[in-house]
Amino acid sequence: MNVPLPKSTFKPHPKGQHSGVIFEVEVRLNDKTQWGPKHRVILKIQSDTIMEDDDGNQIRDDEGNPRGYVIWDWLTVARKEGSRFRDRRESILGRALTAEEVAADNFNPVEEFQGQRISYLVKHREKGDDLYANIETLWLEGDRVENAHETVEPKEEKHEDFDDDLPF
Repeated sequence: MNVPLPKSTFKPHPKGQHSGVIFEVEVRLNDKTQWGPKHRVILKIQSDTIMEDDDGNQIRDDEGNPRGYVIWDWLTVARKEGSRFRDRRESILGRALTAEEVAADNFNPVEEFQGQRISYLVKHREKGDDLYANIETLWLEGDRVENAHETVEPKEEKHEDFDDDLPF
């Protein structure tokens, strides 16, 4: 017996300049990558850009509110100058990292990123038949948003819990 597979209706985040709030910061220690285990930080951003259906009508949530796009910025933890992770930290702080911050053994990415109102630039990239939306750069736009994690209900995700002894 064959089972029909659902067709994907996923629409990537539109390209161009947008604004939003980092509503969640997910830390994955020893995440498996093609280059071996790496510490990863995922910035989950609730965009102010409202989703629309194929007819140009706003897509609404269960309460009838317009629903904005959500985009994830996957970062590999690195302290090296020029790394995307360090660039993101310096953009949010609005300054270069101090020598002490660069040399530190750890820091709290949730405390540093979550709730920050940002602007960001999205570029599209095609790979095979798929279209990907990636954040090219971001910058601080305004004051931190309190209780930002309450603006979007993240889906429960299951992933392996690696043994870690790092303090963040």
